[in-house]
Amino acid sequence: MNIQNNRAAEVLYSTTYVEDYLESVETLPDEIQRLVSRLIGLDADAQNYLQKVRDYFAQLVRLNKRNNRNGNEELIREIGRVHGHITVTLMKSQEIGDEKIQVAQQVQVKRKINI
Repeated sequence: MNIQNNRAAEVLYSTTYVEDYLESVETLPDEIQRLVSRLIGLDADAQNYLQKVRDYFAQLVRLNKRNNRNGNEELIREIGRVHGHITVTLMKSQEIGDEKIQVAQQVQVKRKINI
């Protein structure tokens, strides 16, 4: 009788394990898709910030050329403002990069848990 109870418990445990496993596998694609979509959105944001940096840099080069010709104090202030914009934009881009790493780690964890 004890052997039958043990066998019944094993079957029940196995059934529960398989049901839990199948449920986690079924939800995996949705969760992974959500995280991948977030990565794609973050990448688009990062590309926008990098384009802003390129634009600010081009503006900075133009201002420096003008400043070298006449040394205008207003140009020097404008160069400082553009430099500040570049710094802020690079910091925002770095934050996005950090978030992308976190999301990628979440994908890896989800994949390990559900495989």
